[in-house]
Amino acid sequence: MPDTTPTPQSAAPAGNQTTVSTDQLATLLSSLQTISTALATHIVPTAQAASASSISQAYPATTPAASSPESSTSFPTIVSTAAPSTTAMSLPDYFHNIEPSVLLDIARHKFEPSDLYKLDPQFRDKEERTRIELDGDNLAIKKTRGSTEDYSSLESMHPPLYTYFMILSTFALSSKSLDVVHQINSGAWRYLTHLSQLNAKFQWPAVLSYHLEYHRIRRREMARGDYSGWGKVDDALKSEHLFGQARTPNAKTSSKKTSPRESNSETCNLFNKGLCTSPCKYGRTHKCSGCGSSDHGKASCSKN
Repeated sequence: MPDTTPTPQSAAPAGNQTTVSTDQLATLLSSLQTISTALATHIVPTAQAASASSISQAYPATTPAASSPESSTSFPTIVSTAAPSTTAMSLPDYFHNIEPSVLLDIARHKFEPSDLYKLDPQFRDKEERTRIELDGDNLAIKKTRGSTEDYSSLESMHPPLYTYFMILSTFALSSKSLDVVHQINSGAWRYLTHLSQLNAKFQWPAVLSYHLEYHRIRRREMARGDYSGWGKVDDALKSEHLFGQARTPNAKTSSKKTSPRESNSETCNLFNKGLCTSPCKYGRTHKCSGCGSSDHGKASCSKN
């Protein structure tokens, strides 16, 4: 009967066997771990860098063009080299040559347009003089250093009017509203231009009368918080104050005086507003434009 017992495999020759102790095996595993870490740290990133380099060569990156100032939508911040103020500033600090009570009237929108001379340094050292003014329905005697009669031309009224707008704009800064400051500054520029255009076409006393009423209307608007009216043309006021007061074709600047014959034939608009005393500084006739009486102006006429 054949022997079915499995034959053991032949063992390897004794010379080819390697015996590893437990300590040697631990040392070998530690070395393999060190090699594996080195491969992950150095070789792989190098391959990735090489791959990225090849991609950048195939598709070179383009440097974005620097945006021009015209195409930029952001505005630079104002940088000032002035040292920041450590104390709060008020209107009298900025306009120290103007009475605080006048500054307060401007801030409260109670400044009377006919008091523009109070913003003019040339009247600061003048002696007070007595003048008669219309106060409602009554005549009042007031002492003053100046009046609208001192402004015989637009050029002479420009400095105090410009000062008025500077005070108004400076006060508006306290509101921290850019819209209000812009309305005042741009409106002032348009209005001064508007006055110059009117002065070129119409006689100065009529333009002055237009200005005084125009300013009073703007003052009432500003008291309600509306500063958008400056610079707008008031056609109704133009019809009331400038109609029939056009300059003659040969008339030049507002400082040129009209002849006595021309002046005497014209009615003084300022007298009818109660703003011109007799005799008329401009040589015009002082009589009521309503009833024709020389005793009073239209503002105090009982027949109106």
